Amino acid sequence: DVIFISVWVIAVFTTVYASYFLTIHSMKQLLRLQDHKVLGYFVLPFIFILAMLPQNILQLYKIIQLLGRAGIVMSILYPLFLYIIDMIRSKRGKKVESKGA
Repeated sequence: DVIFISVWVIAVFTTVYASYFLTIHSMKQLLRLQDHKVLGYFVLPFIFILAMLPQNILQLYKIIQLLGRAGIVMSILYPLFLYIIDMIRSKRGKKVESKGA
């Protein structure tokens, strides 16, 4: 049991830390900040409050299902959205080229 728990703790810690770092880094780039250290202190309480919201395991499973479905929808809609933007930009580019010639 000790080996299993130690491996599980390491796996969970690395996953949570990587997700936390990715969130902080993305927010830093989005907000065009120079340093990410200050941002980390503001995000940590928000994550803690979100972690405390489910009152029991059933609510947690409902949230996980909801987030899973939202992730599937986003993984379909976001590339579609980018494709539509690309099509609009390419049509504008062709119009500009035809006017310039």
